[in-house]
Amino acid sequence: MWPVLPLVRRTRGMQELGVMFDFLGTTGRTGFGAAVLLSNLFELPPSERDLLALPREVYDCADEVVAAGWEID
Repeated sequence: MWPVLPLVRRTRGMQELGVMFDFLGTTGRTGFGAAVLLSNLFELPPSERDLLALPREVYDCADEVVAAGWEID
């Protein structure tokens, strides 16, 4: 479902939903290649500005995303 990759993090019987969005490939914006936007895939806003307003966790690389417990949903 490019440009969105749905993620889930399961901890202590709970689950958090997030997405990674390909800002570089869609809008040319850099710096968010390993950012997890804390949102449900089906509730994503339509504009880049609104996407960037979502709460997020930013990592330095994909390995850090995995180490934080995120996995592809």
